[in-house]
Amino acid sequence: MKPLTMPSFSFLLRRGRRALVPLLLSATAALAPGAARAGGVEPCEYASVFSGAALNLLVLPYRYEAPRLGGEGAGARVPQELERASQQLASLVHLELLMGLLKYGSIGAKHLQAMPGELCDVDKVLTQIGRPGGSGALKPGQSAVLVWGRLFEQGGQFYLQSYLRFVRQGPQGPVEERLGFELAPGLGRLEAGLPAQALALAPRRITREELARVDRDFRQAMQLRSEPRSEAPGRSIEFQPQQAFAYWVTGTRGDWMQLQPMAGGPAGWVQVRGGDEAGAPAWSLQRWLPELAFMDAVSGFMRLRAAGPMEAAERRRTERAIERGLQRYEQALSAEQAPLAWGLAAALRGWLAWEAGQREAALAQFERSRALMPDYAGARQLVALARASLAGPELGEAGSARLSRELMAALALAPDRPELLGNLQRLLDFFGRRPEWSPYPAEQLGQRQEILRAAAPR
Repeated sequence: MKPLTMPSFSFLLRRGRRALVPLLLSATAALAPGAARAGGVEPCEYASVFSGAALNLLVLPYRYEAPRLGGEGAGARVPQELERASQQLASLVHLELLMGLLKYGSIGAKHLQAMPGELCDVDKVLTQIGRPGGSGALKPGQSAVLVWGRLFEQGGQFYLQSYLRFVRQGPQGPVEERLGFELAPGLGRLEAGLPAQALALAPRRITREELARVDRDFRQAMQLRSEPRSEAPGRSIEFQPQQAFAYWVTGTRGDWMQLQPMAGGPAGWVQVRGGDEAGAPAWSLQRWLPELAFMDAVSGFMRLRAAGPMEAAERRRTERAIERGLQRYEQALSAEQAPLAWGLAAALRGWLAWEAGQREAALAQFERSRALMPDYAGARQLVALARASLAGPELGEAGSARLSRELMAALALAPDRPELLGNLQRLLDFFGRRPEWSPYPAEQLGQRQEILRAAAPR
């Protein structure tokens, strides 16, 4: 297989306008937040986001991990085709996710590349894009989804594993999501986060034949055709080492995207999205990487969380797209195969249901999430607060005792989780003011308050 350098796609598509609108990375500040749809490629070291996009997707490298010393295959030379396949996988993930995210509006997508001999560290990338007020950094209210992965060999079989992390920018940097609960007058608002905002998705076994097809399928995906039809005449984009190509996107039609070069090169239509397996293009990764559907759903959830106006009809469309993505993933992997992803999916469904006022349905989803993620403090806290909120003023001493026990059990799993500590402190202070609600004698209540104050971060 011939070496290649991944293409750089930089583009903007404005709704309702057919004119070409060039996009440079330095020009995105002028974009209306609801109109931006952009993409590009840049080194991990200089990671940045599109300032006009409410949601930014960053696809980091998918790297090949050679067998460790002492293990099977130790000391063997890393096959170039496997290194190249992992690089091309990341580029295909970028293309497929990008086309899928266009339905959400106000999105930006970048494919980050590591320099030769260097690793692309997700924490460094997050620090880079999360610097308050930094050039190319997220603005307060904007959200980001980061995706990366690894290709590894075990027991003579190849596996592909993807990772996912998502945040929203606060005034001082990235923050986690919070859902508010009202329990009783005088107690104030208690908050709970999602069980996790970083997830290692279940590894997927892939064959050598599938890996061998990556290079061919990548080039097939980059066939620019005169019309949005697979039978139409087309030509490949020629990739040259150390050379980037930039395009405008001048339109989309179904699974097709129309590209216009910024500075020479071929123009035409490229098929860059897979739908259902029966209608997906041959290169679509969703045939054996259903995690892309899960990533799309999480991206939709974070688009809802991002600042900026969203009409009710658009919100409903986004919620339906989230559910379709979650269902597609769950149809491919059972809860036993991927309990954490299923648990997070249940938490996302419960979150949306709670915000829509469907409180009983939300509690059922939160309970499902806790059952799948029993070791996650966030899953336990969501159930505890949702149940107590449904009881409201009828919570009483027995309900307060149960809530306190459940929050303390969650704290044992995550003693440094700030909103959990804050919830317990407010709850115990409330017991001090309303002793008829308190399940603890005054002396024991004071001791618990001292323990929590000592545990609070300074």
